[in-house]
Amino acid sequence: MDKRKDSNAAPSRRRVITKQKLTSPKQADALLAELRGLIESARQRVAHAANSTLTMLYWHVGLRIRNEVLQDGRAEYREQIIATLSQ
Repeated sequence: MDKRKDSNAAPSRRRVITKQKLTSPKQADALLAELRGLIESARQRVAHAANSTLTMLYWHVGLRIRNEVLQDGRAEYREQIIATLSQ
């Protein structure tokens, strides 16, 4: 078998990370700031995704309660929906 790369193959999408010496405190500070930014950005994306998912979950739970328990009506003031659901 020929193990050479096919000339028609898609190029690799891997990013090559080269070792780089931090020669000054400014470079170290810049690297630290960039890493902090990456971490903060990822945290914000995770929080947004979690909030969106929970919002949709609660909406669907409410919709199911309305459809199945209340039969598309509105709950009476003293009606106990949780007691109905638990049965």
